[in-house]
Amino acid sequence: MTKSTTTAVSNAIAAAKKAGLASTTATVTVKTGTEISPQTVRAIVKAANTAAAKKGVAVNTILSIENWKVDRNTGKNVLNYRAAFDPAKWTAATNLKFSLRTDDLSVRTAFEKIYANQMAIIKFDQKGSFGMPVMITVKPDLSKLNTQTLYFYAYDQTNKTITQIAAPNNWFDKSGYLHFTTTMGNHVIITDRPLVKK
Repeated sequence: MTKSTTTAVSNAIAAAKKAGLASTTATVTVKTGTEISPQTVRAIVKAANTAAAKKGVAVNTILSIENWKVDRNTGKNVLNYRAAFDPAKWTAATNLKFSLRTDDLSVRTAFEKIYANQMAIIKFDQKGSFGMPVMITVKPDLSKLNTQTLYFYAYDQTNKTITQIAAPNNWFDKSGYLHFTTTMGNHVIITDRPLVKK
């Protein structure tokens, strides 16, 4: 992991210098595993800082955890989801889980009894907070939603609390993936208007 970090930072610095830039972003990608330890993150931060030291370019490092799947129609590998964050902002004392699924039948059933909204649900394996902003890239089924007016809510099933995510910074890329930012695991409920009780 530290070798790939050093390579990513060195390549980003070289590209920035060639373009005459004073700052750049280096992305370190992990394609195996969905759980990261504090020790791994500290090693990545140390390797990034060492690689960037005295190079004359400010480097922001992003750690990107990716999960890929085989597309049933094309047989090609496609991105299932991505979770990306600044490892320097890591505060957790224990491992964090970045795996997710794009629905949860029990939560959907419970919400459909209470709310009139159409919704999509992202279920994280991480319980509680990530302790930092995490940028999620995923392709949930939003076919019943107005994608121009999306609202995002963090739902804690254990404590039965739901909180609107104030600044999800959501957008769609050209491949149709939804990008948004959250600090919470558990569930993210996506709808196209404020939640309205039946």
